[in-house]
Amino acid sequence: MEVWYASIFVLNLIRGLIPAHPFLQRKGVAVWMKTVEPILRASRCSLDVTHTAHRGHAFDLAKDLPLDYDAIVTVSGDGLVHEILNGFAQHEDPRKALSIPIAPIPTGSGNGLSLNLLGLERGFDVTEAALNVIKGKQMKVDVFSLTQDGKRTISFMSQALGLMADLDIGTENLRWMGDTRFMVGLLRGILKFKPCPVQLSYKVAESDKIKMAEDFSKLQAHRNSRVEASTLHVTSGVLPPLVNLPDDMEGWTTYDKPILYVYAGKGPFVGRYRDCLSMLG
Repeated sequence: MEVWYASIFVLNLIRGLIPAHPFLQRKGVAVWMKTVEPILRASRCSLDVTHTAHRGHAFDLAKDLPLDYDAIVTVSGDGLVHEILNGFAQHEDPRKALSIPIAPIPTGSGNGLSLNLLGLERGFDVTEAALNVIKGKQMKVDVFSLTQDGKRTISFMSQALGLMADLDIGTENLRWMGDTRFMVGLLRGILKFKPCPVQLSYKVAESDKIKMAEDFSKLQAHRNSRVEASTLHVTSGVLPPLVNLPDDMEGWTTYDKPILYVYAGKGPFVGRYRDCLSMLG
């Protein structure tokens, strides 16, 4: 096993982060010690393990993290990944920091990132996720950049307002239920049927379907022709400036009718209960 994995892909240094939430931390530590750590050590990975102590700890670690690691492994749900990305965005060299691969070991409630990487059938499989750390290939993805009250935040998966946010935030006390808590929050929200007080404005980036198809084909061709991830050039420097700031008033369409929820996502899955949105019509 040592020779097999070492001959394909060798990770020199990996920082494993285990979440601070008491329930998730107990689960994360057990999964790490029983399953993930033995697999990584068998493949001769050098490990630097940190147990996060409080909310925001991963953000603080990522903000000042030395950039000589080959990968970041999170034994958690999606929240810890969110903290790391935003910590990297505040790093003195954010572009280089954000180039370090992040590999999730799914021990949270939704585990949306792991589901998108491994699929619905294997997205909750911690062994599969550990093997993906060793043998998986790096994959570049875009991230959201948004502002709220003048604060810039990085988001890697989705943005939600109203019901779709409440069914997550409003069920924090039900984490012991796993991802079933999202369905409970959804049903509770449907019964209340309370619109969220927002004004939604959007700007169409491209309306020509032929042009969209051409751009997509070019993107696919670029992805297929790019070199192996290990040889990709890493650019240092600051993050690009924000566009479409509040003073940009042209080209926007405003939807001012009552809205039950707003949801925007980057991946096909946000959780195993993928039919939640279809239930709302």
